[in-house]
Amino acid sequence: MTHALIIGGGIAGAATALALGKAGVTSTVYEAYPSGGDDVGAWLMVMHNGMDALRAIDADRPVIERSFRTTNVEYLDPADTIFASGPLGTGHPDPDGPRTIRRADLYRALQGELLRRGGKIEHGKRLVSAAGSDRVVATFADGSTAEGDFLVGADGVWSTTRNLIDPEAPQPQFTGLTLVYGYSRDTSIPIVPDTCRLVAGGVVYTTSPDNETFWASGVPGEGDGPWLKALAAQFADAPGEVPRRIVGAEHEEVLATAIHHLPEQLPHWHNARMALVGDAAHLSATSAAQGASIALEDSVILAMCVRDIPDLEQAFATYQRIRAPRAQRLAELTARQVRTPEEARDNARPEVRAWLYEHEIHWNEVIKP
Repeated sequence: MTHALIIGGGIAGAATALALGKAGVTSTVYEAYPSGGDDVGAWLMVMHNGMDALRAIDADRPVIERSFRTTNVEYLDPADTIFASGPLGTGHPDPDGPRTIRRADLYRALQGELLRRGGKIEHGKRLVSAAGSDRVVATFADGSTAEGDFLVGADGVWSTTRNLIDPEAPQPQFTGLTLVYGYSRDTSIPIVPDTCRLVAGGVVYTTSPDNETFWASGVPGEGDGPWLKALAAQFADAPGEVPRRIVGAEHEEVLATAIHHLPEQLPHWHNARMALVGDAAHLSATSAAQGASIALEDSVILAMCVRDIPDLEQAFATYQRIRAPRAQRLAELTARQVRTPEEARDNARPEVRAWLYEHEIHWNEVIKP
């Protein structure tokens, strides 16, 4: 039986293992963290297309159980006046999405489902090299090795696999912003049920059914904070109250992550025995709320290509042919500069992003090279 080595146990890695398992391919996931990734990366939304990908591999229920629905969106100007609103992700008839969830809860839900199905995850395994023609042998930082028929790099922004596939690949660059995010039960924060609110000036927040507010905002620069002090200064002169209330609230936790991007489209997503999924292959802006969903799509489509196309390199090439244009279109969408309420209103029109949310995967469809 074909066996895959999956580098990275996060969202893309766990989903790839689940999808390959459904396709009849065994795998072992190798995770660099000794016991998990904690809450690495901000809370996120799994949009309609992400939920569709999860349903294709029967992995939607564990995610639904750990998340909450956020069905609407409101755009507020700097004075807290709502200037646009509507269904989040257009009026897509999805009974389950979009879902708001902590990143760690999402990958733990997928890892738990993988283990329930008999999958294997090895922790403390940081990839340093991989090579092979008929088979691939991976070497880890602890000196151990593993052998498989192919290797999937689901190892994120700073992917080692990306550089093994193409030593000349573009490297991630700092965007100039650090994403600060946190969680609060402070009742001074204005709550709108089932709604994600985007406030001009750079604050996004939503509140769970049990009144826990998930919030995030960008701060120029990169460093160690103190982040709340930086945000307080940033919003000191804002005409509206919402940003200041969020920053001034009592917080359960405040975290930060520097935002990076790939300056150009990655030319090579694969070689004869290795392929990339998720952030290792493409980085979408956080403003798109699509990072997890696009990665989930990658995982399922890759598994279908391996299932349906006997020649492995041809399967990988078909996978890139299918996925790269969609990833590039998303990159171009999120690269648009939104400076005024009018531009934000235009960007919020349902038809602008309908192609993203209406994407569907039909597992029983045969993929041809």
